[in-house]
Amino acid sequence: MVYLSENGLFIPLLLILNLWKNTGWGSIIYLASMSSIDPQLYDAASIDGASRFQQIRYVTFPGIAPTVTILLILTMGSLLASNFELVYGLQNPFINFETIDTMIFKNGIQQANYSQATAVGFSRGIVALALTLTANFLSKRVSKQSIF
Repeated sequence: MVYLSENGLFIPLLLILNLWKNTGWGSIIYLASMSSIDPQLYDAASIDGASRFQQIRYVTFPGIAPTVTILLILTMGSLLASNFELVYGLQNPFINFETIDTMIFKNGIQQANYSQATAVGFSRGIVALALTLTANFLSKRVSKQSIF
């Protein structure tokens, strides 16, 4: 497999695999959100002469906006997470791609440098908390949707 030995192909491969992994869960969430939209809104829009694209734009998107907002806030907390299992599992003698999670694992578990691994993990957690709180604050200001 040539693509597993090329450093330049590692990040695109990682992005494609991560997208593939999250597609199913995202589909479930967004389909559940769309099923809560009242069908009479679509009927009224079609009677008013709205095309299918206009129904999506003016009925579906506003209907799933709260779900999108909440998922965006929750995603901000995991922005620095690198899907450790996928990155570590794809590493080989040709590819040694380091992320924060693999660095914490190598320093903390393999080299027994617990203090440095703890400090990096704690710092990453503080930054994730700050990003989540900031996204929640901005969302509350802009769209009146927030987690708390």
